[in-house]
Amino acid sequence: MGSGQTRALQELGPRYVLPFTDTPLDLAAVFGRRAPVVLEIGFGMGDATAAIAQRLPGTDFLGLEVHPPGVGALLRQIGERGLSNVRIVQHDAVEVIERML
Repeated sequence: MGSGQTRALQELGPRYVLPFTDTPLDLAAVFGRRAPVVLEIGFGMGDATAAIAQRLPGTDFLGLEVHPPGVGALLRQIGERGLSNVRIVQHDAVEVIERML
């Protein structure tokens, strides 16, 4: 991971990265509103996710990714673009879907 990704993970991770749990998510509470939610599995480095989230501020995006550099890269873009409609779970997608959604 690069220094920008590491810094984004440290600074923005607590706000935008949700811990994996065995209980269903309350998406309205997570995002602070009721809105359509798009689930993105394996967002890579997050370029498309950030661009779409910026273009669709009335939609919330829940991204699932296991690759730490990708999580850091998307967090960096969240900060740079001032996005409030993106959350991340850094865990296996199958388990997240089965237990949290």
